[in-house]
Amino acid sequence: MIASKATRIQRILSRKWIHSTSFVAKGEQRSNLCFGATLQYSLQSYVRPFTTAVAVTEQQFTQLEQASRALLQKSSGTFTEAKELIQKWHALLSTLDTERLESAVERLQDLYQSLQGNDSNIDCASFRCLLQAYSRFQPYGPQALAILEAWNHVWMGDMERSPTLADYHSVLEAYAMASKDSTDIMLEGSQVALEVLQRLDQWGFTMQPNLLSHSLAVCCISNVFFHVDNSQDLRSLHQAFQNKYVKRLLGALEDPTNDVAMNQETRHWATMALGSVIRYFAIMDGNGSVDNPERMAYAGWMQQWISLSRDYWMQLNDDTEAGFYEQRIQRWKEHVDMTALSFFKQVEKASSLSDRLHDNRTVLSRILDDTLLLIEKINAKPLHTEHYYRAIKAAKRTRCVDENAVINWAERMRANHTAFATDESIQPPEQTKAWNCLMMAYHEMGNHDEVLRLWQDLNRSSHVRKDSISFAIILKSLAKQGTFKAAQKAHAIWKKMVSIDTAKRYIHPTSVHYAHVMSAWSNSRDPRAHTFCQDIMDHLLEESVHDPNLEPGLAHYTSLIGSHGWSRGDFESKRRVFKAINDLVKSGLTLDMQAYQACFAALTRTQSTDGAAVAQQLLWQSIKQGLQPDARCFQAVLRAWAESKDPQAFNNCEKLIVELESSYLASGKQSSFRPNSHCYVSMIMATMYTAGNCGPTAESILNRMVNAAKQNMADEPDKAVYSSVMKAYAHDGSETDVERIYQRMEKAFADGNYKATPDSRSCAILLHAWAKSEDPEKAFRTRQMLVDMFKAYESGNVDMMPNIQCYNATLNSCAFSDSKNEEQNTEIVRLALETITDMEKYHGEITEYAFRQIFHILGRFVADKADRLDLTATLFQKCCQSGYVSEHVMRVIKSRIPEFYSKLPGDNIARLPSQWTRRVVSQ
Repeated sequence: MIASKATRIQRILSRKWIHSTSFVAKGEQRSNLCFGATLQYSLQSYVRPFTTAVAVTEQQFTQLEQASRALLQKSSGTFTEAKELIQKWHALLSTLDTERLESAVERLQDLYQSLQGNDSNIDCASFRCLLQAYSRFQPYGPQALAILEAWNHVWMGDMERSPTLADYHSVLEAYAMASKDSTDIMLEGSQVALEVLQRLDQWGFTMQPNLLSHSLAVCCISNVFFHVDNSQDLRSLHQAFQNKYVKRLLGALEDPTNDVAMNQETRHWATMALGSVIRYFAIMDGNGSVDNPERMAYAGWMQQWISLSRDYWMQLNDDTEAGFYEQRIQRWKEHVDMTALSFFKQVEKASSLSDRLHDNRTVLSRILDDTLLLIEKINAKPLHTEHYYRAIKAAKRTRCVDENAVINWAERMRANHTAFATDESIQPPEQTKAWNCLMMAYHEMGNHDEVLRLWQDLNRSSHVRKDSISFAIILKSLAKQGTFKAAQKAHAIWKKMVSIDTAKRYIHPTSVHYAHVMSAWSNSRDPRAHTFCQDIMDHLLEESVHDPNLEPGLAHYTSLIGSHGWSRGDFESKRRVFKAINDLVKSGLTLDMQAYQACFAALTRTQSTDGAAVAQQLLWQSIKQGLQPDARCFQAVLRAWAESKDPQAFNNCEKLIVELESSYLASGKQSSFRPNSHCYVSMIMATMYTAGNCGPTAESILNRMVNAAKQNMADEPDKAVYSSVMKAYAHDGSETDVERIYQRMEKAFADGNYKATPDSRSCAILLHAWAKSEDPEKAFRTRQMLVDMFKAYESGNVDMMPNIQCYNATLNSCAFSDSKNEEQNTEIVRLALETITDMEKYHGEITEYAFRQIFHILGRFVADKADRLDLTATLFQKCCQSGYVSEHVMRVIKSRIPEFYSKLPGDNIARLPSQWTRRVVSQ
């Protein structure tokens, strides 16, 4: 069909006119000058409503109507009279209402038909009047093309009276304004645009195509892409549009002379054309049809488009005669809305390419804000919340806008929504959509409390009805909160949905609703979550028997497996994890990376050899599937082996690290595939369950990571890696090596590895190693290190704030020191008392374990009975006030200080005052 029309269009536009008695249009045979009342096309859908700028009296319209009828009824009317009436009707077109405009165009047609018997009497002005009638006032491309055909026929070869560049623009405008459901006319318009531009290029001189020519051509061609279904073969049209016409438009826009000479008409179509380019590439990029440098130009195009649109709107406001353009302006406004939404969606989808999209994110932020300001300015009515939602979503996905700007958009969105919601002219479905967009925007911002408040407001609304999307949004928002309370709310909403009788439901729960509720339970990480998830899955399986659309999908199995992973680590919980994974494999679903990650996490928490083996098997399966698991996936499987405590765990970890290094190289050294500290920590942990000393093996892994980091094959070792090696040597009982690795970490930090900063955890490992050693000076060494930690903390190093393990290790060193004389005993007691004093000062209280140890120290190292009793009484009183008098404390006193124990009512906790034991009971 396109090819046949192209042949006719080429003939019509050719200056070398070949006479033809007829031409085919939409399957009908028509005379080449038959334009009148016999026209078979209904023009009603193309009539342009408007607001009159100049009041037209009934008398003026009636006089022209009567004069036209009188002339048409005459058998011998003059051609001069007909041409005069045509000109008068044309002058009134811009002031008529819809009904009169249709009648006026009919009269123009009839008058024009009266001239067809003597073509030489049809002057250029008459042709131009009819052409403008069918391009600006009653847009209809085929009729405008037919008028151009007649014009070329009458004045063939006369360069002075032939159609001008502006007349060819009128034809293109008629096609560009085609109704959205007129796909045949749009297809014809695209061929007309291609042929017109080709002819204008050939003719040159005064017919040389300009910015307006390129803009109209782009609009005609892009209409096909936006409104014609994909069943048409448009590959050649896509290729011509991308490679030729878009580039010519952009080149014309970059020409500074066009900017100076740009009038209102040109600016209108330039904004429409550039907006169409933005929309076109957004659609093509979304379909995966383009992957070229154009995607990097989106931001620049939007800046230019916003500037053009803003200037055009200012021109319209200054033009007092723009009333008859109302339909065209309304269509322009709709185009602005669609372009803005397309851009928002494109930025949102290109979140992973945000750096490529535009180097300067500040500029991208400003473009988003300017786009919102533009559509706010041109819309007289309150703006739909979808615009703000898309802008906020784009900003959050690309992280290109600071929180204050996003909050400002949310406030403007809320204000617009309040006005939008009270507009009675807005249909209920649009009202519901506005509420949904408002909730989705706050969901994107992470303000889930506000989403819940909006949901409650929506429930109280009497004129807005919730739809399936409304339920999906609130359930998804509750799932994101990750708390048991939020999961309960989501469960209650879902329960209410499914409890309503099927015949009475106006909202039927979909698989998406089930998935969000299960996700809410899985994200809660509650040990009881698996029971609720399993109940929901069972209900879903039952419903799927009657409705295939409710078949469980990956999202459901992923949440179910995740919830089982958080259950108690007993045999039954492990069995549930394996069963859930087995059910997923048997379901026949193709696992994605998220499903694999859920399996890895759940299997890791089984802390079993079987769990680690299955995790590794699934990892190899994902690689064979071509999913390219990244370092996080390997990290989970490595941890599964480390948690399994299997003697072969280290060997399996080593194979995994080698495979991860190969994947990193194969990926072109993408950062997400680079072996990280967590991977090496798991490998070091696995060494502790192999035969022999694990410290040297752990240090060799540290050395391997250091060398790999120098070659950009791994991250630099952080404090977690160094601490793990220290634990390995502590496991071997080699406190000197623990201290050596600690000193090595300090040197690495001093040399510039800021990830290797010593902290309280690494210090605790060293303190415990000393505490367990046979070093006679261990009490003094641990106390001195604790003092050094306090000094570092008070100087601003918050990571060195001693934790409970540091205090406990120091007290252990004191309690189990081998004292040789009374002087050393006194010194050990002093160190212990200073330690619990510091604990109370910095930690806020003395713990139950610390009380046990201090009583042990007093009983062992205070030889004088009176001093021992006094110190014990003072500390026991503090212990009673703290509520930490436990059975363990009482046993230590009984064993080490029996003379004080005899004053107490025994070690039966029930016989002690409740105030003494209140913290123990609560624990």
